[in-house]
Amino acid sequence: MNAEAQISVAPPSTADFGLCARQLAALRRDAESLADSPEHEDALALIRGSAIEPGLEAALQADLEADAAGELRGRPGSCGQVIPLLLDSASNVARVLDSFWCHDFIAPPRAPGGEDAASTKDAERRAYESALDFYEGRLPPAVIAWLRGAEDALATATTLFLRHYMRPFRILTTVVLVGGLWMLLMVSTYAIDSRRLSMTFLWVGVLASAATGLWMFVQFDRDELLSRIGRTTAGEVTFNGGLVRRVFTWGVLPILSVAAVQYPSVTQSLFAWLQPLMLALR
Repeated sequence: MNAEAQISVAPPSTADFGLCARQLAALRRDAESLADSPEHEDALALIRGSAIEPGLEAALQADLEADAAGELRGRPGSCGQVIPLLLDSASNVARVLDSFWCHDFIAPPRAPGGEDAASTKDAERRAYESALDFYEGRLPPAVIAWLRGAEDALATATTLFLRHYMRPFRILTTVVLVGGLWMLLMVSTYAIDSRRLSMTFLWVGVLASAATGLWMFVQFDRDELLSRIGRTTAGEVTFNGGLVRRVFTWGVLPILSVAAVQYPSVTQSLFAWLQPLMLALR
């Protein structure tokens, strides 16, 4: 299953936000327990100033109890106590990480090891999978572990809030295509004025909706953030069963439905050709 489909499965629950809240709370505790090092004082000061809200776990517990009692359901605009704190904390952590991602933070050179000069040059020239790989050997292992934990927490928060946009898109695409097909069925079934004009309008509408939906799903598959979440190659379309299913559901099926209504003789010929196969499978 691709990342877009995974994110769109269900809206995030209080327990889902709780996972991110616990990750951020653990980062706050780990930042306070980092050992002092004069050589890495700037990095430690930057991490300890991440300003993660201390009341995250208490707010999460209150929201879980309210959710269990049904107090957060069916109340428009009610997002509980933990989400505003989570947003502020994640924003502060992102600002800390940005200094490391952009290499604005000047780290000391790598400690000399047993590697020869050739392997050291190869390591310097390699393309880093993560921006934090640059700091391997330049910062203490505990600091690197904190930064990678911060990336995980920020990725969790990003994924949770992406659901608010991905899931409505799927619902809206379904409503538009199904509505267009129902209108097409109505025009073909009932005798109405300007039938040809209505059919032309519906042809254009269904084809445009199908093309737009397919284009959006392809862009989702190519998106760098969603590709990292789904562990696929960014900027490329992953040809798998999920892609074939989306192409058939959102592209081929609507076009075949329009063609079946517009050209009923073709549909009858197709069913007549498939009838022996269907009888043989019984």
